[in-house]
Amino acid sequence: MINQTNIKGYINFLHLKKYSAPATEDLKNRWATVPDNEIPAQLQGLYQHWGIDMATASVYEQSFLNTMQQQPPVMPYQQPQAYQQPQQQYQQPYNTPPPAQKSSKTPLIIGVAVVVLALAGFGVYKMMNKDNGDSPASTTQGSTAVAAPEVKPVEQSAVAPSEVVPETPTVTSGEMNENDDANVATIENLLHAEESRNLSRILGNFSTDMQQYWDISYPTQSELSNRYSDVWRKSENGKHHNVRISKVSDNTYDMLADYQFFSVREGVTKAVKVQVRYVLDGDNKIIKTYGVK
Repeated sequence: MINQTNIKGYINFLHLKKYSAPATEDLKNRWATVPDNEIPAQLQGLYQHWGIDMATASVYEQSFLNTMQQQPPVMPYQQPQAYQQPQQQYQQPYNTPPPAQKSSKTPLIIGVAVVVLALAGFGVYKMMNKDNGDSPASTTQGSTAVAAPEVKPVEQSAVAPSEVVPETPTVTSGEMNENDDANVATIENLLHAEESRNLSRILGNFSTDMQQYWDISYPTQSELSNRYSDVWRKSENGKHHNVRISKVSDNTYDMLADYQFFSVREGVTKAVKVQVRYVLDGDNKIIKTYGVK
């Protein structure tokens, strides 16, 4: 798996795939400071930023890990040993014994031996013919190897991937009426539209007589569009987690959440805690929104 021991090499590997050029030392050193337990999430943000789908990302990771495993180990150098010529041992010359003198009885002995061997061979031949006639056909001996048990394949049920849906905010106030429910629905719709970057849907949640959008007083539709476009150029994949909405007073609510996004400039995923106040009008449209410290 990708971890702190090989993350610099993997970032360089990805940079070569994406830009056909090695990654800078500064980029690799920043990635080397990311803890092991945060590397998978940071890589997910990098894949999305570079337009790498999950299937391709999996292939890249496996290819990189295979490349790392195939690198031959470095063997320690060993000083060659000096060649030592083996010592030759002196052997005493072999004295060839004098040839044995032929005996006059040798032909007679050889003749008797030939006759005896011939008679013995004939007797063995008769016995074998008798055994073959009386005995049944030979059978093949059974194998003593134990057959391996049959291994049945394990059936795996196909599990469909879970559908990604926005988190449902938690409303912490107990004194809620129908107007509050409509106001909370407007805030929820705004959060979902911001995460999907649907500008027309975002603007539909704001009043046409809006009084404040953070540091902009009485913003126009054009100013709101420019502000969102500027934020989206600097960050990607913004998500609200652990959303809680509490009623402050009539038509006024605070939204608390853990906001996670990918920083384009730094190339890493960040998470911050946010508290945003929303003030709505009688038509359940937002007329003010700003941060609360």
